[in-house]
Amino acid sequence: MSESARQDHVVEMVQYLRDTIAEIDDALRDLQVRRTGLAIRLAAIEAAGDSAVVEAAADYAARVTENRPYEDAEAAESLLAEAYSRYVT
Repeated sequence: MSESARQDHVVEMVQYLRDTIAEIDDALRDLQVRRTGLAIRLAAIEAAGDSAVVEAAADYAARVTENRPYEDAEAAESLLAEAYSRYVT
């Protein structure tokens, strides 16, 4: 094999590898998006069965409807962050 043919072969192989890695990255990205969606649904279903979560959601809804401040917003944010990290990441 001549030097020129060898270099052409290397260039083709490099491009093939780049393209294949890009395809794998796209597939993984799609799977991650799907996984995140499923994890969020799971967290919502599990939270709906937790009486403390249901009570907190009802309290929050009532406060919003009545235009009352939500004093425990920081605690709620912490709970949501914990649920997110547990189920999504």
